Amino acid sequence: MSHRKRDDERGEPSQEVAPPVPNEWSGEEGRYHIMARGMNISWGDDDRFWKWHPLSVAELRELSIDPENRLCEYAELNQVSWLEATKTLDLDHEKYKKVFDGYQAFEILYNIKFKVDAFGWHGVPVTFQVNNTQTQDEGYTKDEKLESYRKRTSGWQQIHGGEFKIPKTEKKGKVKFGMYEIKSQRWKGGILLAGVTLKLRKSATTD
Repeated sequence: MSHRKRDDERGEPSQEVAPPVPNEWSGEEGRYHIMARGMNISWGDDDRFWKWHPLSVAELRELSIDPENRLCEYAELNQVSWLEATKTLDLDHEKYKKVFDGYQAFEILYNIKFKVDAFGWHGVPVTFQVNNTQTQDEGYTKDEKLESYRKRTSGWQQIHGGEFKIPKTEKKGKVKFGMYEIKSQRWKGGILLAGVTLKLRKSATTD
């Protein structure tokens, strides 16, 4: 259903306005999706470096995302020497208190795809990092070379980017996670990012 913008005192419709595009929402049981538009991507609004495309219904199904959210987009990296895509969850927000209620452990999966002509990934590790202000642990940091994923398949892949835990009793503080490649200064491109999927578990122990 279309939405019309009313911008004069007589209330007459002036122009078509697209319905809002969701950036994050709960999917099937135990899944929470955060699209690329809901993340902070360095230079993400500069089309010299990143381009945005709608996900097709087939791609949404491939990612196990409800195809009703067909206006969702993925980010295509043209080229950057500084790769940084992050998300901060404010656990005090009512939205997250409701979504995460009853869950204690959260696995972060990056929805990634490589173009045939992707470049700059060979021998250059990407850092996946998680910081949780509520817990006293040192967080999670892992360097991983994505070249093997690039060679593995031409389809969408889910790459493990760490996990975090939240105590049962009180959910507060902030959790920040992201993927980075800022050390080599090497130009790289041809990666597609459709955001992340959080896998929610009721127990803090690994299944």
